[in-house]
Formats: sequence, C-alpha cells, structure tokens
Amino acid sequence: MKRFKLLLIVVGLIFSVQTFAQIKFGIKAGGNVCNMKFDVDNDFGEEPETKFKIGFHIGVITDIPLLDETLSLQPALLFSNKGYSVDFEEMLEDELDDYDLDLDDYEGYLRYSYNYIELPINIVYKNSGFQALIGPYFAIGIGGKFKHDFSFEVDGEDFDSDDFFDEDSYELKPVFGEVDDDMYEDYLDDEDVMELYRAFDFGLNLGIGYQVKSVLFNVGYSFGLGNLTPKYDADDYDMDEDYTEGVIQKNR
Repeated sequence: MKRFKLLLIVVGLIFSVQTFAQIKFGIKAGGNVCNMKFDVDNDFGEEPETKFKIGFHIGVITDIPLLDETLSLQPALLFSNKGYSVDFEEMLEDELDDYDLDLDDYEGYLRYSYNYIELPINIVYKNSGFQALIGPYFAIGIGGKFKHDFSFEVDGEDFDSDDFFDEDSYELKPVFGEVDDDMYEDYLDDEDVMELYRAFDFGLNLGIGYQVKSVLFNVGYSFGLGNLTPKYDADDYDMDEDYTEGVIQKNR
C-alpha cells in the first residue's frame, strides 16, 4: 500500500508540472536523404549497389519542458517517406563484364519508396537558440512503391525498362510477423506487388538545430536498427539465381 501511495504522489507531481509548464505544439516538415544497407547472408544473391533517394516527412510535434528551458522532450507524429535508389548502371556493368559485353548510354532510375507513420521521441538540449537532440524512433509501414524508368544499349541493341517490367510501378507491401505459405502464395499471385517488407521499424535519431523565434531549423541522422526483410516460413520460398541471363534478354 505504501508503494501505491508513492506512485500516486509522483504521477500527481508530473501532471502538476506539465500543467504549469509551457508545452508547445507545432508543424514539422522537411526532406529525407535516404539509403539502405544490405547484408546478404546466403548463396543465392549479392548485395545490390545503392544510391541516395530524396524523401520527405510532415506531421505534428510537441515540445514538453523537462528542466527549466534547457532540456525538453519532443515527441512527434509524422508521415515519412524513405527508401533508396538502385545503382543499376553499376550492377549492369559488373554483370556484363563477366560476358565480355559493354554497357553504353545508360540513363534512368530504379527506386524503392517506403511510406511510414513514424513516432520519434527525442530528448533536446537547448542553449541560446542552439539545440542538440537524441532519441529513439518507432515506425509502422503503410505501403510503398517501386518505380523504374531506364534505358541502355548492349552490343548494339537497345533496351529500356518496359522490356523487363509489365507495369510502370509496383506496390511494396508491409507485413507483420512471418510470411507463411498462404501469404507467400498470395504475394506470388499478385502481379502488382514487387516486394514484401517488415512493417515495424525502429532506430536512433541524432541531430542539431537552431531556433529563430518560432521557427526551428535542424539537421539530423536516423540510424535504422530494424531488419526490413520479413522472416519467410513458406515451404516454397526460394531465391532466383537466373538474374544475370535475364538482364540482357528482352521480354517478347
């Protein structure tokens, strides 16, 4: 019973402090410069070459003072677009070298774009307008798109993305838990879905900023700690080794 009373006192003090503190609300928006790190640990594939992709985030943010005006808690609720671009030119050159073929006049892109509802919870230190922050983030995937538009020439023959893909874009589908037989069969049957990815993500934020009146400018780095590849528990799950030969063959 004594512990229960102490808990009530502590909670009461917290709410009392927050009642009189100057809690601020605002809108947060900005750009994301994103990439993806791969660690392929099997005999069926290799780590793809990737490049940065530009994304964005927008949402609401709260500033809750914790210690005078120098320390505060800043939770936010954001829609965040992340992802990466595939360095397909570099990958093609590497593969074609094995066949003594040259890649010419490559241009275009392949992009994976993931959408999340994100909850960052940062501790912020403030001093004369300058700010430094650190804290975790948690995110739930709500979908995404794979888009492509490229062309190149190999051995005098022209190729473009329409020779390899039936659609201009494909869905990236978030999943929770293991991918079982039924889910994997649905994935294979759905021609609009390019990839399954793990819906839950988490990581660590670091950043610095400067506040001018009611406007805050900041730059930060988010280090994702979650593995976005879902765990496959489907009996028929396999990876395709025939990628190289398909690269230089048109679909007719």
